[in-house]
Amino acid sequence: MPEVKAVSRYLRVSPYKVREVLKDVRGLDVQGARQVLRLHPRGAARDVLKVLESAVANAEHNLNLDEDELFITRCFADEGVTLKRWRPRARGRATRIRKRTSHVTIVLDRMSNEELARRQAREETRTSSRAARVAASRRRQAEETPAESAAPAEDVSSEEAAASAPASSEEPRQSSSEAEAAPSDAARAESDDAAPSAESEAGIEADESAEAVEEAAGVAPDDDSARAEEEGAEPAAEPEEAPADEAEPAASDEEVASTEEAPEAENAEEEEK
Repeated sequence: MPEVKAVSRYLRVSPYKVREVLKDVRGLDVQGARQVLRLHPRGAARDVLKVLESAVANAEHNLNLDEDELFITRCFADEGVTLKRWRPRARGRATRIRKRTSHVTIVLDRMSNEELARRQAREETRTSSRAARVAASRRRQAEETPAESAAPAEDVSSEEAAASAPASSEEPRQSSSEAEAAPSDAARAESDDAAPSAESEAGIEADESAEAVEEAAGVAPDDDSARAEEEGAEPAAEPEEAPADEAEPAASDEEVASTEEAPEAENAEEEEK
């Protein structure tokens, strides 16, 4: 089978720098070589990637080959012409500057049927093993948490039932609230009626206590005097107190002293005799 190649001539990169990139992609398939070149740290990788894309396009357009069946069979960098330049130095001297170029060549070839079969089998095994692992993990999760999976279904059914309930359910709720409010109004009215009766009873008790206090103090209640006036009888006269002038005067100090000296004088006279 003829090989497909792409060549980039007079590339303004040193052949040494290009060879450092080519040795990392030699023998790889197209997809692997693309990934390596896109993440390669060297700047020459961008130019090598352009050459690889050109080679793939030639294979698809000229030979109708699938890029998944291609790999890099050969790649190399030849030295091109060298541009001479000069740089001035001290004391009037000049030094040479060599600007090197390179010719990059990438050759693609189709993989053998055995290699394609091995790759296909490996891909199927990887896919089937992954599917089996995923199925096993899901089955394990379903066995470990059966109750957790059933709980969301119950929640969803309850939410659907609440959403499907008619709006008329709000009317009984309103009527019940009104019924609750009616007894509260009746209780409030009864409490208002009971308040004046309690106040009147408290006033009667206060009057009775006042009358009891007056009777204990010896003061005749006003009701007896009023009753006597109505019958035309004179009320009982209160006893008059004796005037302060008629009270017996208290004995003075001189009289007390004279009464004490009288027996002493009598005794003295008897002794003289």
